Amino acid sequence: MTRVDGVVLAGGALRSSGAATTLHTALQATNQSTMELWITPASSWQNGPARLVSLRGTSGNYNTMIGQQGDALEVWFQHTGKGSKNMPWLKTGGQAVTTNLLHVVHTYNGTVERLYLNGVERDSEALSGTLAAWDLTAPFYVGNDASMNRAWHGTLRLLAVYDRALSPADIQQNFAAGPAGSN
Repeated sequence: MTRVDGVVLAGGALRSSGAATTLHTALQATNQSTMELWITPASSWQNGPARLVSLRGTSGNYNTMIGQQGDALEVWFQHTGKGSKNMPWLKTGGQAVTTNLLHVVHTYNGTVERLYLNGVERDSEALSGTLAAWDLTAPFYVGNDASMNRAWHGTLRLLAVYDRALSPADIQQNFAAGPAGSN
């Protein structure tokens, strides 16, 4: 038997049993967030975007979503400085996704959104806003979303959500430590 460190996602989804109230409350209280993932995609090309994580409300709008679109990563993050389609989206650019272990971090500090891949900032957007318009009924999904037709395939080694924006130094430290906490 082969040992796998992490959760293998192959078409299903992990989700909160209802609204992710504790998560929503914590992020709205600080108006900041960080989502950090260590992943190994099953393929360097997935469409949808294939949902790694999402908070999608009953209205169909996303509070946030990190997904793989082709060979790039995309982040949709809603705040009051953006329109209902969460635009502009952050993207890593093409040929960013491989089938190797990847460290993905999205931060928002109330003023600037940033997307990092393997410790390197790949995209950012300076638009101030609050999380006051988030749909508080949204469950937290891992590996898919409410539609169940946006499956991401691969292994999730670590998922962390913070109610603050990690600094570039924090991200470098976590990248150097690796998914198990030390390299």
